[in-house]
Amino acid sequence: MRRVSVIIPTYNHAPLLKEAIGSLLAQKMNDWDAIIIDNHSDDETVGVVEAFGDTRLRLEKIHNHGVIATSRNKGISLAKTEWIAFLDSDDLWKPDKLTRSMAVIGEKIDLISHREEVVQDGKILSTSPHHSLKDAKYRQLLFKGTCFSPSAALIRKSMLDKIGGFSEDPELVTAEDYDLWLRLINAGANVEFVNEILSSYRLHDKNSSSSIDQHMNSGLKVVEAHYNGLSPKRPLDGLRLKARRSMIIYGAGRSSHRLSLKTKARSYYLYSLINYPFNSRALVGYLLSALPYVGREKPKPMVDNPFLKTTEKATADAVDGQGRNRRWWETKPMTYVDWTKSDRLPRSDQDFIDIKAHVQRTGPWLKAWFERIDLSGLTCADIGSGSGIFSYMLARRGAAVISMDLTETSVMLTSRTTDFFKTPTLIVRGDVESAPFATNSLDFIYSWGVLHHTNNMQAALLEVSRILKPGGQGLIMVYHKNSVVYYLHGLFWLIIRGKLLAGYNLESVQAFYTDGFYHRYLTKSALKKKLVASGLTVKKLHVTQYEKKILPCIPARLDQFLKGRFGMCLIAEFRK
Repeated sequence: MRRVSVIIPTYNHAPLLKEAIGSLLAQKMNDWDAIIIDNHSDDETVGVVEAFGDTRLRLEKIHNHGVIATSRNKGISLAKTEWIAFLDSDDLWKPDKLTRSMAVIGEKIDLISHREEVVQDGKILSTSPHHSLKDAKYRQLLFKGTCFSPSAALIRKSMLDKIGGFSEDPELVTAEDYDLWLRLINAGANVEFVNEILSSYRLHDKNSSSSIDQHMNSGLKVVEAHYNGLSPKRPLDGLRLKARRSMIIYGAGRSSHRLSLKTKARSYYLYSLINYPFNSRALVGYLLSALPYVGREKPKPMVDNPFLKTTEKATADAVDGQGRNRRWWETKPMTYVDWTKSDRLPRSDQDFIDIKAHVQRTGPWLKAWFERIDLSGLTCADIGSGSGIFSYMLARRGAAVISMDLTETSVMLTSRTTDFFKTPTLIVRGDVESAPFATNSLDFIYSWGVLHHTNNMQAALLEVSRILKPGGQGLIMVYHKNSVVYYLHGLFWLIIRGKLLAGYNLESVQAFYTDGFYHRYLTKSALKKKLVASGLTVKKLHVTQYEKKILPCIPARLDQFLKGRFGMCLIAEFRK
């Protein structure tokens, strides 16, 4: 008997279903079967399933009368495995979804949940946070909202049988999963969270949750029903109920605002404030909904955004995460020219000289480090060599340099740069998440502004640890989360450009102003934790900024003080 049954409800989603099943077949764990519950689709659904020719895929037809819970319950009843997973036909799983989830199974665990990303037209709009067990308490779920999602969960079948599966009440459609989580926790389900993004929830014009009124009303009914059954009630629970109602209504306002239904959005925001006048989000939403264009997409400027354009192109050209990452940097190689320029490659000798001058002029901390470091006799890897300028600078300090980059363009650029400056290096194309170096083979690893652009940064750091010799050292730079840049740019795009009401947050709005298909900003503690988890010892952490003043019109001493605490560059010196 297989370990996991994957329930896939579907209706007229043939193209999306094909991609969803493809993500299932790409799982690194093969011990599963899938039950596809088709609500008598009249498209190519049957042909899509049969074309895969995989005996683990079972297709069942059902009339669910518009209640997706009926389809899910049918799948649960047919399943013969110990564990149940749900994959909506318009969602996708990462290849490690089942492997990572099954790795945390224990005798007392009934529900496993991981993080997921929200994607629209290939763009990541947001990612769910890593939740703690506190978030999975019944009262927390009731008064603060759910921390679970069907395609991001793995549930013990006996627990689903115990509570009778999903509610098939038509009035709970689009919120039946919220009701399920509440009933599972109330029945004593033990939870484990996996701090990895292992699924993608795709927004499109056929999402059932796009029915704003339906989703709001269903959510309100779930909350009312569970509140009425709550016992004992605490003194402030009535106020908590009003705040929860207000947030659900605010969500309807935000969804309307995202669709440029400003009048409807304003009425929802007002209704939200009537329920709970202290809802600051609803107040901000109400005020912004009265302003022209705030919260609305303005197609022309977005088309001209070099970061979004490149991300869209990479998404269209490649299907896997690192493939898209590679395509992004092939399109926009790191040569320190304006991001809006399409021709970014150096053409003349002077171009190479200008790149060197730019790096030395704009990075005073880095220039000072290169002036004092002695790498004589050491084998050094430049991870993510980009233009090759750092490979040259490392070689100038006495290192035997091996340059590695994900893209052919950077391999070519590094070769041209090191040839021009007459500092030959060994150059390879490779992925830092599976580095083409022997274990314990390198004395020093250098990576400036690269590892935060990887698909899986922790995997990249584990590889850094693997290939570094015991006693070996390294230096990396990543973007600093507690920086002026992170908050000023983020708040500008969220508030001034209205992205807050389009569903973005400080993390996801980076897509509008940060380079790379993937981009992360880390705090000191987060970076240190990742390094230590990879088997590396942190010698020192530095915060700095490029030459440009961190804020305009401030004295030089204050500028240096702020750069040392709130600069954009977070640097770690470490050893193994």
